[in-house]
Amino acid sequence: MSKAYDRVEWRFLEVVMRKMGFNDKWRSWIMECISTASYSFLVNGEVKKYVVPQRGIRQDDSLIFCKTDSQNAAELKRLLNVYERGTCQLINLEKSSVIFSNNMQQQRKVEVSQALGNIHVVSQGKYLGLPMVVTRSKQQLFGYIKSSIQQRLKK
Repeated sequence: MSKAYDRVEWRFLEVVMRKMGFNDKWRSWIMECISTASYSFLVNGEVKKYVVPQRGIRQDDSLIFCKTDSQNAAELKRLLNVYERGTCQLINLEKSSVIFSNNMQQQRKVEVSQALGNIHVVSQGKYLGLPMVVTRSKQQLFGYIKSSIQQRLKK
């Protein structure tokens, strides 16, 4: 996603909150949180450590599965455009990719990638630290997880 944080006019957000009836003090807190690089919380009268927003994987990093042909790819692109218009969020194609089955014909891969706006095509990789393609060998998959855990325990 191209984060709204990069495009929202803070003044517009403040006006919307005022028109929705948010209290002046509450609005000022919200505006302070979103317009500063770090913030802290007052819990039971005690200031807690500063929180610095960081980048990283989020639960809303979506995986979408569909049949692989130009028609379905065009429909997916249309739905993503509807999503963008409806939520005012932009799909960041530079951070997006498509993964095809190993037995997919190269020409079909090109057609689908183009229908999706020349989205980046990746081969097998990892998502959330796990292989994206699960083979029939569960021993191989879980062996990878086991060795990853063992490596972390050694640190």
